[in-house]
Amino acid sequence: MVAEAADAAGIKPSDLALVVPHQPNPRLVASLAADAGLDPSQLAIAGHEVGNIGAASLPYALDRAVRTRGVEPGELVLLAGFGAGLTWGHVLITWPPPTAPPRVPARHPAALAT
Repeated sequence: MVAEAADAAGIKPSDLALVVPHQPNPRLVASLAADAGLDPSQLAIAGHEVGNIGAASLPYALDRAVRTRGVEPGELVLLAGFGAGLTWGHVLITWPPPTAPPRVPARHPAALAT
């Protein structure tokens, strides 16, 4: 997934500031870093703290990395996950992600006026 995302964006894996992988086994993920062209310092690995937390591993590891080591504006962050049934996906974002306008609940007076 790292190679595919980097190729599609026209960058090298070394251009990624942070890679947040799904983490069923943190040691396995760390051992694959070199094969993916990554330095271990690029990985956000938090599974050794919380174990396999399934779908929550990506947001948890991203939050932990942002809070503990920081991500600078404009840096590239790759989120890569996989799951049961060989379901997988990745997204490459420029940090910080764009902020969406606040959602107005459908029954709020402001929503009814439009």
